[in-house]
Amino acid sequence: MTFTLESIPLPVEEIGIVSPQKVVWLSLPCAPDISQDWGPGQKTFNLSGRLFRADGSWQKAFEIDALKKRRQPLLFRFGENSFQVQVEEFRYQQSSGILTYNLTLVETLPLEQFIFSPAPEIRSFDLSRHYFSALRLYLTFTFFLGISDRISVLISDITARILEIENLLKDVIRLSQLPATTISQIAQSSQLILASLSSLTTEFEDLLFSSSSKNSESVKQALLYARAIRIQMSLLNRACISQPANYYTVQQGDTLPRIALTLSYQRNTQISWTEIARLNKLIDPGSITPGMQLLIP
Repeated sequence: MTFTLESIPLPVEEIGIVSPQKVVWLSLPCAPDISQDWGPGQKTFNLSGRLFRADGSWQKAFEIDALKKRRQPLLFRFGENSFQVQVEEFRYQQSSGILTYNLTLVETLPLEQFIFSPAPEIRSFDLSRHYFSALRLYLTFTFFLGISDRISVLISDITARILEIENLLKDVIRLSQLPATTISQIAQSSQLILASLSSLTTEFEDLLFSSSSKNSESVKQALLYARAIRIQMSLLNRACISQPANYYTVQQGDTLPRIALTLSYQRNTQISWTEIARLNKLIDPGSITPGMQLLIP
């Protein structure tokens, strides 16, 4: 089996996963204490395998050792699953050109995942990403007809667009947290994904009519995945398009730098006054007057 830690493909011979349940105790006045099940808790992954000097995989041990020293969250992927983890322990022994390693990864779970529920449009993207991962895995291991070049290109294009949106939505609970320019980027990327999904659905439908009865069930399942992704991605796209524009009303004594500084502090994000000027087509930054509506990036 091959797993990926950040961008490092890692051959794994044995894996153990410890997944405790997260339980919260609630103490209420004039009532007995109760426990609340909050779902899966922090997972621990124990991996072991061998790396070889002959094929160059030996070098991966030093790359992982460097990741451990960073003590930063890393992305750990296998199959359709991905987790944010930290390297807890990494031990290895070298002998005769073979490096045997033991790697322990601990999942990092921000508390917000258990306190705040993401808005529907964010959940729609999470579902889209889940269905697409399932589709890719299904095409890799179950699809007996082989994948045409056209389907491969469409899958690659959707993968890239989903990663773009994933980066833009990182640590976001609702779209209203994002600046208008970012929401516009998400809307554009989701629209391109929908176009690729439409073509992908057509490819599967054509394949369904041309395939033998022996393979038709495989094609039907792939088609169901593609349609499910389209439904969820459409919800995200519509939510982006319907987001109200982000405006600020100029007050007496305001300047563009002061507005940018105030909004940056309020929203805990960096807003440039030059970007405000560009977005509102202001040639002279001093030309703003009280009551003017400025579009904020």
